[in-house]
Amino acid sequence: MTDIKLATGTEPIPAETTTGPDLPSLVDDEARDSIHIMPLSIVPLKTAGLRQARLVKNAQLETMVELFHGKDTGSGQIPTHLLARAFPSDLESLALDQPVIERLRALPSFDVYSLRIALRRLDIGIENETGLSLSEKKRAELSDYMATFTRPLIHYVYGDSLGAQAKDIGDILERLRTPDRAEARKRLDELSQRLDVPPAELPRFLEDYGDIFLSLAYFRRILDRLVPETDHFLAWADGVKDSEVIRHDTDTMALLDNVKTQLSGIVTSITGRFETFDAQSKALWSEMTAANFRAFREMVIANHSSIGSVLCGLTLKMDHWTESFPDRGGGPSRRADFLRNQMYQGLSRLAQEEKMAARRLR
Repeated sequence: MTDIKLATGTEPIPAETTTGPDLPSLVDDEARDSIHIMPLSIVPLKTAGLRQARLVKNAQLETMVELFHGKDTGSGQIPTHLLARAFPSDLESLALDQPVIERLRALPSFDVYSLRIALRRLDIGIENETGLSLSEKKRAELSDYMATFTRPLIHYVYGDSLGAQAKDIGDILERLRTPDRAEARKRLDELSQRLDVPPAELPRFLEDYGDIFLSLAYFRRILDRLVPETDHFLAWADGVKDSEVIRHDTDTMALLDNVKTQLSGIVTSITGRFETFDAQSKALWSEMTAANFRAFREMVIANHSSIGSVLCGLTLKMDHWTESFPDRGGGPSRRADFLRNQMYQGLSRLAQEEKMAARRLR
């Protein structure tokens, strides 16, 4: 850790230092789209300095308050219990904000879908709703993933002819807003009959449909990146066996087996959960009704928090490995130290959480 002198003039306090882009004053796309960063500007806080800060997760799966972030300055992170030292002139407002920060600190991930559920459950208001939606750039990045879910709906609604012209949920909603009122009414009536949804509720139904599958696309994109990364890591971790001394160290070999077993189990299990979602989404089209979709929607939402937590933890672990060993080198001893001091920490919790979530889904 590096001691960083804060702008308030207080004594230096411990802070983790990394590098990255400048922290904007408003909700930035990086924070909105991240699974492990939460801009505090989205919640109503009294302390002005905190509204410019972010909550971030570190490789040990701990939540820190990031007070500044820049290429030249690094990332100034402090534990939540030291906030009074960062804002000594705002103790009155901080006393009101501290309980909110502590509740947010305990959240296992900061993706927008888990946050929507958590903030409602914690009864924490929203200051900036933009912070609870993905950026346009991220939505565009997920378009290929979304096509898997939107094509069946478009074809179901419009058939082959019009279906070829409509690209996504937005196109369907736009068609419902056509200036030709007679045509719009006809389409609304046809849609309401096919989907068993009252015409007045169709726009909201379609928005819900798009959003729930966008959440699956968001998480699936993260998982698809993590699967090969995890495979590479497991092969790299086996490099500890290159040392004859370590090969005869029963504790280190047991640790290696433990990490490999838990990581493989987590990835296999969460991949299986997504396969369940895929199978259930396809089954919707055998009898597509509002009731069936809402049942599917509730199943996915019920898994948001656990999926976000597990994927957040895996992302932090894999990112930390990549940053620590960018060339994927390192001798057996360094690899063993990383397994022991970095990778192993918090892994059992992720494995247990995934096990329980998968059991509930079955």
